[in-house]
Amino acid sequence: MKIFNAYKSGFSEAGRQKKTSLIIYLTTLLLALMAVLPFKVITTNNFNSRPIVNKLLGEFDFTVIMDLMNNHGDLIRPFFTIMFWMAAAYFLFTVFFTGGVLRIMNEKSNNPTGKQFFGGCAKYFLRFLRLGLYILILQLAGAIFLALILAFLMAAVSESPEPAMATVIVIWLILQLILFGYFSIISDYAKIIIVKEDTKKVWRSIGTSFSFATSKIHFTYPLFILLILVPVLISILYLFVDSSLAMNSSLMILVMLIIQQGIVWFRFFAKIWLIAGEYEFFNEYYMVRTQPLQTQEIIIDESL
Repeated sequence: MKIFNAYKSGFSEAGRQKKTSLIIYLTTLLLALMAVLPFKVITTNNFNSRPIVNKLLGEFDFTVIMDLMNNHGDLIRPFFTIMFWMAAAYFLFTVFFTGGVLRIMNEKSNNPTGKQFFGGCAKYFLRFLRLGLYILILQLAGAIFLALILAFLMAAVSESPEPAMATVIVIWLILQLILFGYFSIISDYAKIIIVKEDTKKVWRSIGTSFSFATSKIHFTYPLFILLILVPVLISILYLFVDSSLAMNSSLMILVMLIIQQGIVWFRFFAKIWLIAGEYEFFNEYYMVRTQPLQTQEIIIDESL
């Protein structure tokens, strides 16, 4: 029941911060337009009406891609550079906005203000940036470790039938997803600890988060899956609808564009829902139970 209470409380908090999700959506939309417009100019001016590009858009063909890169790589590579920096900027924006979201949760103000939100973004940005880099390093180390295990297993079954090799790869991919989710959980609870304790000790927060998330793994992981389940299902449903409908009219294109942008906004709403649900769970199982012990220690110290 504690998981479902956290799930519902997280949704209520996300609804209370719907303006926050709108701010994040509009900022990200502007960021995406900055990347898309240069690409549109490149494709319109240099690849319009070229048969090789039409073939590439019609179906995936690796030979066509290599030929395109060999003949027009100098025009395409700048776009990949733009995409890299846009991805880095998106990471920084995500780190930046999470601080504001958590500050509003922690202060529980009835009417969150933009000043309160952006003040939290600025206050926790460097701490969350360090946290994000540390978690990224841990994730890479875990991925490399699993990759070494995969290489060992593939060498062991190299003479086995192809289904056995495919099974090994599938199991490895599942383990990668589980590990990625686990480190995401640790990252989320570490952010919550940093905000609630207002600490700059990032590694200690990671350690506390690791201890909490691992000891309560039968709660923290199911809650994480439950919180990402609805966004994942909605995204799959959108992909199914998008592939099923024919874009043969301006009205249909407009309708799908509106639906698409609604899905994008909901993803940001879901991210707030996720961190809010974990925040409520953390309050229930950690802060509420440790605070009385801290108070008792203070009373004992004062009596001395």
